[in-house]
Amino acid sequence: MAIVDLGLPDLDGVRLVERLRSLNSTIRIIIHTGYGSFESAKALLNLGVFAYVEKLGDPQELVGYVHRAVRDQIGEYAAWFEVAVAERTVELREREEWLRLAQSAAGVATWDLDIHTNTFRCSETYFALFGLEPSDHRVPVEEWLQRIYPDDRQKRDAEVRRALQGDAPFRTEYRIVWPDGSVRWVHSAGKVFWDEAGQPTRVIGASVDTTERKQADEVLRRMHEELERQVEVRTTELRSANFLLTQEVVERRKAEAALQQSQALLRSIIDNTTAVIYVKQPDGRYLLINRQYEKLFNVTDEAMQNKTDYDLFPQHIADALRRTTCVCSQPARPLSSRKSFHTAMAAYLYLPQGAPVRCDRYALRHLRTFDRHYRTQAGGATTQTTGGAP
Repeated sequence: MAIVDLGLPDLDGVRLVERLRSLNSTIRIIIHTGYGSFESAKALLNLGVFAYVEKLGDPQELVGYVHRAVRDQIGEYAAWFEVAVAERTVELREREEWLRLAQSAAGVATWDLDIHTNTFRCSETYFALFGLEPSDHRVPVEEWLQRIYPDDRQKRDAEVRRALQGDAPFRTEYRIVWPDGSVRWVHSAGKVFWDEAGQPTRVIGASVDTTERKQADEVLRRMHEELERQVEVRTTELRSANFLLTQEVVERRKAEAALQQSQALLRSIIDNTTAVIYVKQPDGRYLLINRQYEKLFNVTDEAMQNKTDYDLFPQHIADALRRTTCVCSQPARPLSSRKSFHTAMAAYLYLPQGAPVRCDRYALRHLRTFDRHYRTQAGGATTQTTGGAP
């Protein structure tokens, strides 16, 4: 229940009622204010307030509404509680029936310990649980205590004492020894009953064999340890592989840097030599020319990329150069010396895939001779230029 004043300093009363209603749709809200209006009263009634009381009115009127709201709320809670109890009772009965079926199917053994007579009565399943033959279903406590594994007796006795003192419910797990010497795991849980003087009189409980679960837990534990070991080994391998990969990347970068430096040095040597040097593909397309070539023919290396002699020279000269290219591409076949320009040209570097580079020094000298002679013939009618001795 909530009593709300509309004249709040920090929040409008109608807004507060809206928030309360959003949090609890069944809360009883009584408006007690001296600042109301018709609009606010209409809005509050639409929000389902329990009562609207003016402050200037009789205080007993507010008290009466409070009592009614409390009784109404209690009555609603009581009805809800009865329904909840009825539903819970049905649920508990269903669970009890399921428990009986589960005990029958799972081999749950039930037992009853009489504290006054110190006798232990149990079901036939309990005898089978301990590896014993059924008897009159009443055995002294000491007899079944002897079946408990020696290392677990102290822990089990401490849990029994706590249960009998009311400090904790009886729930324990321990090992037992069968007559054939095998060891089994048993989980037991029970309820302690007390007399009017507050003294424990009996304990009723149930026990199940948990050996297979324990064995499975042990297998899982070993698997987990093995998995952790393998993860550790794999992590070490990955770290080693990562280290080697890092080293390989470093070495590759060093090699690339050295290659770039070597290429830059080679390019510098090619560009600064007095010889005219070029490199062609097997199909005659240019891959590289040096500065002497650029100066001689007034072209650039970029412009000659993937170009052929036919893009630079007249056809008869280009045909001769093409034939020279074919001669150079043949293994162990040198260029012919002292031939016309259209049969030999410059320094020749030929790079077929996987083949060695060829360079004829005589051709370099021959091109320089041609260069001088060609320039003397510039502007003349002679296009068939003859190369001479250096």
